[in-house]
Amino acid sequence: MDIFKWDFYFAGPDPETDAYFPHSSHTEWLTCESCHPAIFPYRELGMDPSGRYGIVMDQIFEGEYCGKCHGTVAFSLDSCNRC
Repeated sequence: MDIFKWDFYFAGPDPETDAYFPHSSHTEWLTCESCHPAIFPYRELGMDPSGRYGIVMDQIFEGEYCGKCHGTVAFSLDSCNRC
């Protein structure tokens, strides 16, 4: 299977809530099943009417999406320069 190597930028309502997801670095050591569909349902995040995708940093800080692992089994959420 050809693994999806693109990275994602999720624009929030303001720059402080933007989220960046480096999918390519995750696929170097995780399998698809590590995150899909439990943490990231395929194609269900979609875009809202404003053109934004369905993930913002507030959700991540609340333990959703990336926050399921980061801060527990992966580097902390306050290591902004890592993403």
